[in-house]
Amino acid sequence: MKTFAVHIFAIICSSVIFFIGKSEIDNYLEKKYPVSLAVNNSNSIDHFNYLKPDVNLAISRAIKTGIPTVFGSSELSSSHLKGVCYNFFKEKNIDIQTIGHAGFQCFAISSVLAANANLLKDGKIVINLSPVWFEGKYSKGTNLECFFEYNNNFNLNEILNNTSIPIEYKKYYCKYISDKYSQINSPNAMINLLALANKNQFLYKPFVVMHKLVYEHNYKDDIQLQAFSFFQKKLSETNIRYSFKKPKINWDSLYQNAISDFKKQSTNNNVGVYNEYYTTWIKNRRPKLIEPVSDNQEFEDFKMLLLLCKQTNCRPIFTISPINTLCYSNPEAINPIMMSIMKELDKNGFKYLDLFTSNLKHYEKGVLEDIMHPGDYGWYQLDKFIMDEFSNN
Repeated sequence: MKTFAVHIFAIICSSVIFFIGKSEIDNYLEKKYPVSLAVNNSNSIDHFNYLKPDVNLAISRAIKTGIPTVFGSSELSSSHLKGVCYNFFKEKNIDIQTIGHAGFQCFAISSVLAANANLLKDGKIVINLSPVWFEGKYSKGTNLECFFEYNNNFNLNEILNNTSIPIEYKKYYCKYISDKYSQINSPNAMINLLALANKNQFLYKPFVVMHKLVYEHNYKDDIQLQAFSFFQKKLSETNIRYSFKKPKINWDSLYQNAISDFKKQSTNNNVGVYNEYYTTWIKNRRPKLIEPVSDNQEFEDFKMLLLLCKQTNCRPIFTISPINTLCYSNPEAINPIMMSIMKELDKNGFKYLDLFTSNLKHYEKGVLEDIMHPGDYGWYQLDKFIMDEFSNN
């Protein structure tokens, strides 16, 4: 009884100290991290920083405040194009945030969204889908290298503790880690706990207890993680919303100028790619080959991405890029999986811009700059779709 009374006394004392000191802790965090955490002025982010959470917070802030936020892969690396969304929107004085580079596919995208699960209902989110994700080697899904580029400790900590994440998605996420656990060098306590989440809790209880103790010791008092969670909470409480009016743009003129400029830069070939690209990657080589697969992990990841969005009241719009059919010997082979993708989008009520279907039937030179990445003509069509969907007018 005496021991019990001591425990009760300790709990009461610690609670009083916490509530008395909470405002001091919050003030300390606001003073210590006003710039290094809350400000990241880049409107184009490749991947997260493993040591600093400012990039994570830039994405969270954009989602919560309704800044158009574009998720994509290698097409976002086309900084030389006037039409790529972060250049075009900046020219028009409209805020936009992009994230992604080569390899950032459905599962990695969903993990970033999951870490922001409590913010998603306010987001103006665009997800660009590339057909090549769903064929050949890319259909195996997100590799570990890319996974960890977007799942730093700040992201992992949110997924471990964010109660807004749907149970079905969290099980799927934990299965990914568990399945690839043997390939992970020096997994930390958060990785270990996530890997054990789907295991038999009776058999693995000693390991779970051990890793929880390590987590409590190493991470619960980590000032960077505390600060990140603090700012995430602040974001969830904000009522600030970004809005913009659609500018008057002569889209037809932009399209025609883009096609004309592309023709001047693709004079050494008849397959609709830039001269340099043709010389380096196409000339004297066999046509590209679409490789359909029966066991398509990327398609499963895509369906789980849609489930996550549905269950968190997230309403993204999707854009579907084409492939350059002039460079493939069997472009029609990718049609069945693309039809399945659009069927899933229709079934779940998500809006999308389909640049794939029309170009499969009759490819328009200039819509891509090579075999898969949008050129200015393609990007202007994507820009118009984003503006039409997210502007106030």
